Amino acid sequence: MVTDDDQPTLALSLSLSLSPPPPPPHLVRQSGSGLPVTSRSGLCCRSLTSCYILNHLLEYEQIRTTLLACVGENLVSIIYLSLSLSLSLSLSLSLSLSLSLSLSFSLSLSLSLSLSLSLSLSLSLSLSLSLSLSLSLSLSLSLSLHQTLIFPTANCWTMDSSPSSRAGLVFPGLVGVSQAVGVAIVVVTGVWLGHHHGGFAWDGSAHQFNVHPLCMVLGMVVLYGDAVLLYRVFPRESKRNLKILHGSIHLLALLVSIIGLVAVFNFHRVSGIPDLYSLHSWCGVLTVTLFLVQWLMGLGFFLFPGASSWLREWYLPLHAFFGLFLLAVSIATCLTGITEKLLFSIMETYSLRAPEGLLANSLALLLLLFGGLVGFIVTREEFRRPPARGGGAVRPLHLPDTQLP
Repeated sequence: MVTDDDQPTLALSLSLSLSPPPPPPHLVRQSGSGLPVTSRSGLCCRSLTSCYILNHLLEYEQIRTTLLACVGENLVSIIYLSLSLSLSLSLSLSLSLSLSLSLSFSLSLSLSLSLSLSLSLSLSLSLSLSLSLSLSLSLSLSLSLHQTLIFPTANCWTMDSSPSSRAGLVFPGLVGVSQAVGVAIVVVTGVWLGHHHGGFAWDGSAHQFNVHPLCMVLGMVVLYGDAVLLYRVFPRESKRNLKILHGSIHLLALLVSIIGLVAVFNFHRVSGIPDLYSLHSWCGVLTVTLFLVQWLMGLGFFLFPGASSWLREWYLPLHAFFGLFLLAVSIATCLTGITEKLLFSIMETYSLRAPEGLLANSLALLLLLFGGLVGFIVTREEFRRPPARGGGAVRPLHLPDTQLP
């Protein structure tokens, strides 16, 4: 195997082997000292020239190969970016259309609005919700493919990376499947509540209750799971940027969940239904409370004002454990809520495999699949964020990361 240190020796040996033979003795001019001038100076000049040319050809070939590898891989990242954006936008359009139709009919019935006005209001609301969700998912998917396929495979721009840390295409495939499952969860929830339960409203009726499952699934499962995946999806982004994005997505999930809680409590108040009597309601309040405590603790330890290094080192395993624990409890609470809703709505036909029951059961399986994918990605050692390395490795656009968040 030829190494970089052997290239000058290899070039010299090639130049000597490729140099022409010396001229015949009768054509060699003798110098005053009796030495053959042509064989001594001419052969030496040709050898040095050939060595110089071949050495630079080897260097140029190495540079050309590196540049072609970088350009080719960046083209792959652009292709993945466009594919993920088109996929997420198409899913967002389908989601927005389904939500807008259900919202338009519910608004026209509950608020006595015209069908065109209610359709425009619901379309704008559902489009803003679905587009924001799709953009976040598409960026996470495309950037995960860019980070895992581009930087670990080629040592372009002197980045220090390990090709085996992301196990080839396994990591981007798992991230892509998890995001597709997350979008499917929101779509199936909207179709279930819009088609089988009349859509959404904010008037204290059963249509307002439908806001509760949609917001809780979107906030406490999908957005929460994406926030958990951030440190795996962006392995080379600065820790501070990731912490801000991590806390922001958690805050968005908390706000969406609070909207869902307000919707169900308002529905109970108008309908005269008692609050907090079922296992589902107990688990839900406990989950949201622990989620708020977890968010405040993470904010205080890692962002504002920030704790000392040894305190962060002590709290980090607890923060990671309770993050996965709360995701599991959120999914379990959603499963109890789905079962409770089915028992209240189709108690007589549930055992007969009613279409609504099959759709809701499929939603439950999607929730379990999403939680399993997120947990698998987060707990696998080969998918972890690589630690900062010394030795002068160049990391573009930000300073080298530290070990602790």
